[in-house]
Amino acid sequence: MDELKVSVDESVRTKVINWVDEQITTALKDRVELEKRWVKWVNQYEEILPNKKTFPWEGCSNISVPVVPTAVETIHAREVNTVFAVRPYIQVKPKKEGADREKCQMLEMALDYIFDSILNIYTKGSEWFLEKDKMGTAFAKVYWHFDRKKVLKKKKLNLLERITGQNEWGFKFVETDKACFDVVPIEDLVFPSNSKNISTASFVAQKIRTQLHKLEAKEQLGIYENIDRIKPHTLSTTASPDTGVDVQRTKEQAEHIIRTNENALGEYELYEVHFDYDIDGDGFPEYTVMTLHRETRTVVRWTYFPYQHGRRPFIPLNYMPRVNRIYGLGICEMSEHLQDATNTVFNQTIDNMTIANAKCFKGRKSSRKDIGKIYPGKIFWLDDPTDLVEFMMGDVHQSNFLLHSLLRDYHERRTKVNDYTTGRESSIVKSRATATGTLALLQESGRHFDLIINNTRQAIVELAYQVLELYFQYAPYKVFQVTGKDGQMMNLELPSGIESLREEYEFYATATSLAVNKEIEKQSNLILMQQLGTIFGQMIQLLQAIYMTPLPDDVKNFMMGVVRAYFTLAEDLVRSFEKIDIKSYLPELPDLVKTAFGGAGSVEQMMSMMQGMVGGQNGSVGVPTGMENVPQEPSMGSDSSQP
Repeated sequence: MDELKVSVDESVRTKVINWVDEQITTALKDRVELEKRWVKWVNQYEEILPNKKTFPWEGCSNISVPVVPTAVETIHAREVNTVFAVRPYIQVKPKKEGADREKCQMLEMALDYIFDSILNIYTKGSEWFLEKDKMGTAFAKVYWHFDRKKVLKKKKLNLLERITGQNEWGFKFVETDKACFDVVPIEDLVFPSNSKNISTASFVAQKIRTQLHKLEAKEQLGIYENIDRIKPHTLSTTASPDTGVDVQRTKEQAEHIIRTNENALGEYELYEVHFDYDIDGDGFPEYTVMTLHRETRTVVRWTYFPYQHGRRPFIPLNYMPRVNRIYGLGICEMSEHLQDATNTVFNQTIDNMTIANAKCFKGRKSSRKDIGKIYPGKIFWLDDPTDLVEFMMGDVHQSNFLLHSLLRDYHERRTKVNDYTTGRESSIVKSRATATGTLALLQESGRHFDLIINNTRQAIVELAYQVLELYFQYAPYKVFQVTGKDGQMMNLELPSGIESLREEYEFYATATSLAVNKEIEKQSNLILMQQLGTIFGQMIQLLQAIYMTPLPDDVKNFMMGVVRAYFTLAEDLVRSFEKIDIKSYLPELPDLVKTAFGGAGSVEQMMSMMQGMVGGQNGSVGVPTGMENVPQEPSMGSDSSQP
């Protein structure tokens, strides 16, 4: 990697290290209460409760109702299936006049291959979405990774080498030089508490845990230095010394993992800090990246930011964004108090039923005697039957069940996860629901999900831009082995001559809300096909009348304006069906039609005349005034039964 190391005198170096360490310490202390809530949210999602309760009595009910996990996993499953169900993952369109449209397909195929075969987008993306759904915010890191490993490989020996008995096994260095995409846990990314977004924060620091052999290997490659200074300082605890909170241990305990010997694990904790600082004193800050071991204040790496796109490599993804804040609102936070209330009511109901089911007996003090063990069918021989009488300590209250249902309803309204989103029929409507009504409810219940998907689409697009920008910088002549349209393998190179990817080409994530339900998608496509067929039929009918019938020029120009109005209507129609590349659904209008009948204002005049021409009333084709004698032919694709 062609990076430039920062070279300053020792006084400036010490000053910068002190500033970085102070900033990290302050940011960590500012979020102590937030980290405690993170621990609670992890426990609620993993359904971790205290080992034992002593109130109202020892051994009472201690159950967690899976309110949060149900909502999180329902949204997560829909999101993953929506984003990764449509190929290509990214559609590319020219954004700037003069941009080569033929390069769009090359970029799409390259991105598809990189996402699938290099980034492992399905696995990493699923983890990214899950963290976001739970915690409200998830961070992805896009970077260029260079590494060299020594592996044992079998060599092909020639005849002479075989005769001389040379060993066919030998070590070989294998280099890795590619773009990478990692999910950064929310507790491992640190930034100032007053930050509004990642790009404008004064610093962003990633906590990195690694092993000694990896550090020494990077030192051999010239990436790290001063590793000897930090060798004795292995990580003794996963708890933050600045906050005292241990989110990492909470996650491990959820998996029933307990660290018995931290020193034996041999972990080292470093901070990769991206920050803007005026190093040379000219009044303008420089963007540099420092890898710091805070315990020993050892800098193992300090370089100017190497990526030419100039953007910080951390991509935030929010479930529900907050205004001018980095952290978003997640399902765990939305459900935090409702989860507590549901657990309380549910456990109280079980305790109440325990008391109600526990039969007790009352007897006369003067007639006390040993009655032995109690079992079904036992006969108690008493002088007076009233000496032993059954009584109940409590009764089952129906209000507990009503309160439980009320809490569930509130949670459904808060998270928008209801019967239809979980794939069940409505508990209220049940079998009385009609197919049309259910389809409408499914579409309406997807409004909230559309917002979630739009946030995800924007993050996926930013991921695609940064990945391709890294390849254009570090491997512009990379050749990818991709599958062509005919199913055969082909070599694909990145297109050349692109000066600015973001300025010349527009990226779109192909995921749409319609992909959530295949039946909805199919019905929508059928409706679009029918309506476009009607519009195309009317346009062809008018064009036939223009070129096959002798008409005055002003009438022909008028009819061409109608055709243009039809085309504008068709564009709006395709756009309303969430189709990204409109030009792939609509053919290009002839230049003669484009320039006829004045400018765009004339098209607006024509729109008022369209209602009677697209099918008319009762399926009849409307005709503009003064054109009754123009021969009318059957409309292509028209159907009086269509909507």
